[in-house]
Amino acid sequence: MGDYLVALSLRVLLENNPPQLYLHRFIKMHELLCEGELLEVSKVGKRVSIQESKEISLGKTASLIQFSLSSGAILNGAHESEISALDEFGLHLGLVFQVINDLNNLSGLDKHTKGAALTDLQKRRASVPLAMINDYFKENDGQSLWERLDSLEEKELLMFLDSLKASASNGELKEKVVSFCQLEMSKARKALANLPQSEMKKILESIEEEMFASWFWQVQKGSEANVV
Repeated sequence: MGDYLVALSLRVLLENNPPQLYLHRFIKMHELLCEGELLEVSKVGKRVSIQESKEISLGKTASLIQFSLSSGAILNGAHESEISALDEFGLHLGLVFQVINDLNNLSGLDKHTKGAALTDLQKRRASVPLAMINDYFKENDGQSLWERLDSLEEKELLMFLDSLKASASNGELKEKVVSFCQLEMSKARKALANLPQSEMKKILESIEEEMFASWFWQVQKGSEANVV
């Protein structure tokens, strides 16, 4: 459905004669989106590095946020340096968006917000948090995460999944993800600093601050999700 909507939006664009730069950027965004999705599908059930997981997230998610930000600047005739700053800001912001979303899937929050949790584990998808877990087990046990899951009996598996959720909610995995996202957000802020002072710049600064401050969640008291 998402791909179909992209095709419809391209039709709308062509009917309204957009600037060539805008059209080229739109096509590039769609290419990156498809590349990210294809890479994700090709890596299902395989050991994936953090860098490969980043590439998947940059393609399937960050490219959309990147284009959403820079396309408005293009339509308004902004200077190339401003377009590049928004490109860079959107790329890092989009990566953080996806990584936090992936962590929430492991922590159990998605059970209360989307009706299902641990779907990335069940479907053996690649993500930055899962790549971090993979590296840990490979270095300490010589097994990949998927090998570890396959070797466990049902009772052991449930205990293992509980330990993963705890680590993602408020443990070592969450700490690793926070550090990863802090680094990406510092890159986003550096890019945003290249924009001239304006009300819109203040809005973008407040968005990234709010997103980073309030998107790490801790599930408490049944279906209630509270900000940590």
